[in-house]
Amino acid sequence: MDNSTKYITISVAAFVCYCNTLWGTFVFDDSEAIVKNKDVMLHTPLRDVFRNDFWGTDITLNSSHKSYRPLTILSYRLNVLYSNNKLDAFQFHATNVILYGVLCLLTVPVFELFLKKSKYATNVHDIAYYSALLFTVHPVHTEPVAGLVGRADILSSVLFFLVLLIYQKYRNATGEIVLFWYMMFILMTGCAVLCKETAISVLGMLIIYDIYREKRRSTLWWDLLTFWNFAKYTTIISCGLVIMYYRFKIMNFEGPIFTTNDNPAAFSDNFATRLFTFSYLYLLNFLLLLWPQWLCFDWSMGCVPLIESFCDIRVIFLIGFWIIVTYAAYTIVKQNLENCVLC
Repeated sequence: MDNSTKYITISVAAFVCYCNTLWGTFVFDDSEAIVKNKDVMLHTPLRDVFRNDFWGTDITLNSSHKSYRPLTILSYRLNVLYSNNKLDAFQFHATNVILYGVLCLLTVPVFELFLKKSKYATNVHDIAYYSALLFTVHPVHTEPVAGLVGRADILSSVLFFLVLLIYQKYRNATGEIVLFWYMMFILMTGCAVLCKETAISVLGMLIIYDIYREKRRSTLWWDLLTFWNFAKYTTIISCGLVIMYYRFKIMNFEGPIFTTNDNPAAFSDNFATRLFTFSYLYLLNFLLLLWPQWLCFDWSMGCVPLIESFCDIRVIFLIGFWIIVTYAAYTIVKQNLENCVLC
């Protein structure tokens, strides 16, 4: 199967999975973030988009949610612009589906990036294609695609993948072009964070990816401690710190005010309860990847009961889960070290 056929197949799969959302309306959080949000409308000054939070509230106020996603709001404004200053739900949903299709297409080169020079290198293109197809049809993506507020997740994910691909260009570049690719991945990182805050994690991903690549060239960890590597990692970390500083500065160095209903586990006075409940959330998310039967558009309000006793049956599954994760991590590291020795 040639590349064009693969990309067409992925695009069609993305459309078929979510074409039924095109005739949806504004539901749940869409009402607050879009319908009732004055920043989405064109008559609101553009500067207000960069002064208010995702929900249209002055981000410096105590009542603000402190979520700062101006580029996502600008994408909503574009929908309004091309709908003659109206809230056309069809166009909003169509944009979400198109952006999701772009995201799915980007998974192919991203998967190839991580599979190259591995033991799967001989089948890298086929494995990347089938992995991308699985990513495309996975039901766990229903909420961000069908829910219009989920565009923040889709946009930040698209830019997240672009940062990874651009960073590889930066690693392979020589001469004056190095500075260009460096500025590009820094710029893309900033834009990703302005779509959704969690995109800042891409910088940690870059360091992990870089170490993974460098380690495959040498069997000794000490060989990674070169001036060039130190300079790269310091630059990436510094970039993250600068972005985080301005992010906190925008919200007046104040965090959001949450209630017990928003996150019951975080408000528990018992350390063991917090530890086991948060660990259970990791297990739950892992299970949703394997068996996405229990999907929910909002996990607050006690949707996940707290683990308040060691007699809770879920503790057994937690212990088993972390044993499996630890063993899997050990096996992967061991195999990589053995492959490096063989190389």
